[in-house]
Amino acid sequence: RRLIMKDFGLVTGLLLLLLWIPSAFGQCPCFVIFCAAPNTNPVKVDFDNFMTSANGGSIMKVRILSSRVPSTCPLNDIYRARVVTVFKGCPPSSAVITIRSSCLQGELVRGSTYLLFGELDGESGTQYQVGACGKMRTWDEVLAEKFAANYLWRRRQSETCPSTGLCLNGKPLFNCFVDPCTTAVCTRPNAQCVSNYCGGCKADWFLPSGKPVCFA
Repeated sequence: RRLIMKDFGLVTGLLLLLLWIPSAFGQCPCFVIFCAAPNTNPVKVDFDNFMTSANGGSIMKVRILSSRVPSTCPLNDIYRARVVTVFKGCPPSSAVITIRSSCLQGELVRGSTYLLFGELDGESGTQYQVGACGKMRTWDEVLAEKFAANYLWRRRQSETCPSTGLCLNGKPLFNCFVDPCTTAVCTRPNAQCVSNYCGGCKADWFLPSGKPVCFA
């Protein structure tokens, strides 16, 4: 009984510590996040599953401008980065952003380029939080994955900013009578249709690998 009580006290103490840590260090949302396994999803899967909203995050190609700056949050590091291209979500209010990255993600290298899956952190519109579960990639890793870079670029042609409704590619947004995918036809097996209202009423087709097919 004494051993059981001792174990119960230890477990209770650890739970209390985990509950105390975020409040003691401020906003540390990734402090107690651990991944069951490394992320092995293709870029296409992470892109398609990434949810955006009027005040949500974005998928961006960024170049790191500064070396790691330790923050008051024990498992977070701070970086400054320049946005090269926004592939999904809304452009930040400034071309230079701040990235709060979990140290479990690994140190980001100054001068290197990454594909950022970032959630807005705060109300500045320029600070993004990156979790510990491996969605962020070097741009070299994106280029090494077959069809990944091409898929990002082509999907950007149909993406709009949720808060403004503007197309990321700068083309006007069309108000189509019907969803282009309801009338378009592609004979390739397993092809997936994406409606594209940017610059016209178009249907973009992709294989599960991310390879574009059935060009109009």
